[in-house]
Amino acid sequence: MSAPAASQAPATLQKPTGLTEREAARLLAEHGRNEVAAQSATPLYARVLSQLNLDPPRDL
Repeated sequence: MSAPAASQAPATLQKPTGLTEREAARLLAEHGRNEVAAQSATPLYARVLSQLNLDPPRDL
């Protein structure tokens, strides 16, 4: 087996990446949580009725 490359630092010595606690708190306060609002479900009866052709027949 070969030794790890000299350019690879142990995990404990690598510089952390991502947002700092301060940046995360600021963005949370500014933009709110990263969530998608839940859509209300359309009731089954409304979906069925929307697919029915309820227009009165027309004479052509």
